[in-house]
Amino acid sequence: FGVLGIEADGLSEPPYEAFRVSSEMVADSDWRFVSKREEEAMRAMEDAGAPLRTYCVDGAVERGLRTGDNDTFVLDRETVESYGIEEELVRRLVGGQQVERWYSPWTDRYVLYTRKDTEIDDYPNAKAYLEERRDSLEDRWCVSEGGEPWYAIDKTKTPATFERPKIVTPDIVLYNNFWLDQSGAFYCLNTTYQVLSKEGVDDWYLLGLLNSDPVQFFYRRTAPTYKDEFLRYISEYLQKIPIPNPDGADPDTVQ
Repeated sequence: FGVLGIEADGLSEPPYEAFRVSSEMVADSDWRFVSKREEEAMRAMEDAGAPLRTYCVDGAVERGLRTGDNDTFVLDRETVESYGIEEELVRRLVGGQQVERWYSPWTDRYVLYTRKDTEIDDYPNAKAYLEERRDSLEDRWCVSEGGEPWYAIDKTKTPATFERPKIVTPDIVLYNNFWLDQSGAFYCLNTTYQVLSKEGVDDWYLLGLLNSDPVQFFYRRTAPTYKDEFLRYISEYLQKIPIPNPDGADPDTVQ
């Protein structure tokens, strides 16, 4: 304890846990410092399933859109109506704080969805709103260095990414908080990640597993941990979650 600079007086047990770690658990980039029992449980989960990416469109978990200027592009209904912004460019929006376990407490949040291929002159009210903030918009790296139009969102993604059922998670959260946007009505900020399942895969099946205790156990031992035990729910780690074959699932159990 003297080497660590920790005062041991009054402690009945050392403030750490020591156990042997299999060399296989630190053989690649994903080091796992877990006990033998935990290692056996994790390997059993991996052997019994395939990585989540197996069931995702394009084999990946998608990150939400990045505006480059949320103060401009993230709107409330009052702003939309006061400027008369054309509804064709307005989409419902959720960020990490609007996604909770099983549901979204969404209220009055929208994104002005202007892409680089948007003919901004066709939307005079939206253009007038953006013109008032043009200096800030032109100061973004995607415009000054990346050559994007001044009125466009930085990383838009395609509408097909959002306008479909999808499972959404905040990117920084204490425990599994997956929600199914069954309607496909919501666009998502880059403070979220989305699971876009392949055709024929039951979203409710995936949702139930992703919010389950076994997946929580597995994820806490594979993903980065931040202050106060918060975890990063990002593509690199999400897509490795082991998922049992949905073809063998009991439909009644899933429901």
